[in-house]
Amino acid sequence: MERLIRRPKDLLSGLLFLVIGILGIILLRSYQFGTPREMGPGFLPTILSVLLAVFGLILVARSLAGTIEAMGPVPLRAPVLILGGALLYGLLLRPAGLAIAVPAMILTGAFASPRIGIAGAVISAALLTIGSCLVFVYALGQPIPILGTWFGH
Repeated sequence: MERLIRRPKDLLSGLLFLVIGILGIILLRSYQFGTPREMGPGFLPTILSVLLAVFGLILVARSLAGTIEAMGPVPLRAPVLILGGALLYGLLLRPAGLAIAVPAMILTGAFASPRIGIAGAVISAALLTIGSCLVFVYALGQPIPILGTWFGH
């Protein structure tokens, strides 16, 4: 008996895109859509949500056609560390400041790849922290603390 799902990766990613697209369409109903000439605040996000849902449908349909592929184990280390780094940044920005939040995010995300060494991660974190402080705080004047409330600022 032949399997119905021939490409499990396409099915999973297609379902994810479909759910996010439909969720976006539902959540954006309260925003004014407008017209192509006079776009409302919901115009572009709604169009992108529809395109994402259509792309998800295409991937789901594609998963049912073609040759059978084995999916194998689902790697969780990289997505968990990358999302964890972004979450850590969000949690640390106000209390610790930009000088702590950016390196925490970069170093956490760097461990997602076995190819990135500790020296490269530390250099990247230092350069991105300095660049973020220069661009966002000094050049653009954003009210982001370089050192947060943990340091009395």
